[in-house]
Amino acid sequence: MSGGEPTPAWSGAWPCPACYEHEKNAARARHRAPPHPVAGDGIPR
Repeated sequence: MSGGEPTPAWSGAWPCPACYEHEKNAARARHRAPPHPVAGDGIPR
């Protein structure tokens, strides 16, 4: 990896670092959050 390439060069198995960080933080926030109201299909979101 030479760096400085546009993000489409990423393989798709891993998101780009910024997206990965964002998703990690979002996952942590979701984990901490209380259960959401049921979304119409009986599965709490």
